[in-house]
Amino acid sequence: MPPPRISHSDTGLGKALITDYHQLKDPFIEAAAKLLPNGQLLPKNDFILLPTIDSLYRDLEATNKLSPADLADFKRKMLRLTDEQKRDLVVTALKNNIGNFNVEIVIPAIKIETMPKPPAFNMLAQASKNRLYADYAKEQVLKQVEATGLGPFNQRNSGDPIDVQRVELTQPVVLWEYSRWGKPDTVEVLLKTGAGNCDHMAKVSMEIIQRNGGAARVWHMNGHAFTMVGGPSGPTPVTRHFTEPEFDNAYITDSWAGISCRARDYTTQLKAQMATWANEGKMIITTDNSVTPPNTGWADPTGPLWTAAINGLKTA
Repeated sequence: MPPPRISHSDTGLGKALITDYHQLKDPFIEAAAKLLPNGQLLPKNDFILLPTIDSLYRDLEATNKLSPADLADFKRKMLRLTDEQKRDLVVTALKNNIGNFNVEIVIPAIKIETMPKPPAFNMLAQASKNRLYADYAKEQVLKQVEATGLGPFNQRNSGDPIDVQRVELTQPVVLWEYSRWGKPDTVEVLLKTGAGNCDHMAKVSMEIIQRNGGAARVWHMNGHAFTMVGGPSGPTPVTRHFTEPEFDNAYITDSWAGISCRARDYTTQLKAQMATWANEGKMIITTDNSVTPPNTGWADPTGPLWTAAINGLKTA
């Protein structure tokens, strides 16, 4: 009988096991991480698959450098060594006999890719640069979502059984990601899983833009997060529709809503996308904080609560 599946949705043993596992693993991740100028820690290395000791013995035997008796004696002398010591010794023997010995990289870390920039990129107007950064960030985030088929768990089409199943599969992954927020591998985990709500996608978009040389910050409105490229660099203003002069060159990328546009067009485009979703039968999770306790549940994306949020105040 297979063991039961555990996830971060579990409130008992499953969640405790996952938490305990990360408490053991995190110090090693942090010790191997590198520090960026912004203070963020990033993993340095890919995940490497080390060959088994038996496969190394076979490789050593295949070199025909040792007779069967010598090989048996070699194995006997290593009986008291640990598996790690045995592997090191055999790898050394292989290097000495057959030259280079390559281990296999099984899971290369999913890293933020370098954005292809057009010729004379640095000569472009700042608004044009910001548009390219915003479009690229949205493209990269949605590419990972498409690759895994997960995406957000706070939007779904209830009339589509496949999408309902997607949400069921996505929820425990996203809850686990929330528990990992701020760890050195946060962005890489989000890219690898292709799962995340608006705040996850906004964070990844910000990192994609910043690591490619752009200026970006995560902005918020009530119940939603998105990423601004460019815009005010000083004290953060509060706005509703980004119509102020300081946003003239700014762009917004919002992979959760599938939007990349000028900041001043964002509210209009977000409303239009919500109307499209409503026509398609899609619903989103919203929270009504005007009642006690707050009421969280599935709602029409054109409903009064969410519409008020879209028209409401926004700040970084």
